[in-house]
Amino acid sequence: RSQPGEAAARGDQLRSITCSMSKVSRSTMELSEAVRSGLQLLADRGRIPSGAFAALVWGAFRSLVDEQAAASSLDHPELKDIEMTILKHCHAATATCILEAVKQNADMSTISSYLEDCKLDKERIEHFCTEYQVFSLFITCCDCFC
Repeated sequence: RSQPGEAAARGDQLRSITCSMSKVSRSTMELSEAVRSGLQLLADRGRIPSGAFAALVWGAFRSLVDEQAAASSLDHPELKDIEMTILKHCHAATATCILEAVKQNADMSTISSYLEDCKLDKERIEHFCTEYQVFSLFITCCDCFC
């Protein structure tokens, strides 16, 4: 038969294991194949030139914090030469990635690793992370994904 102190110690041990597992599960981002493919399109410099990339990422962040911006986020002049279905796919994938990162309270290393897995180069990852740092404060304050 267990002593009261042993039960408490096992409870503490179980909580410790649970917390460790929670931290491990938060260290990776797991998103759908549709999101991954949208981010891979975003990584393709042949389809999404640098200016368009910046406009699309900025538009995805803005659309999450400003309802009016959401309606016009794909109207940026840098995006005019890109097929609308590709733009919408990339925008949705980017917004989903942002919301998942905020939801998981992901750090820059986790976000960078995920974007690298999606074939984004260093410059694009840095740009995304810079925008994330700026906008994540606004996104966490709004109730757009809760």
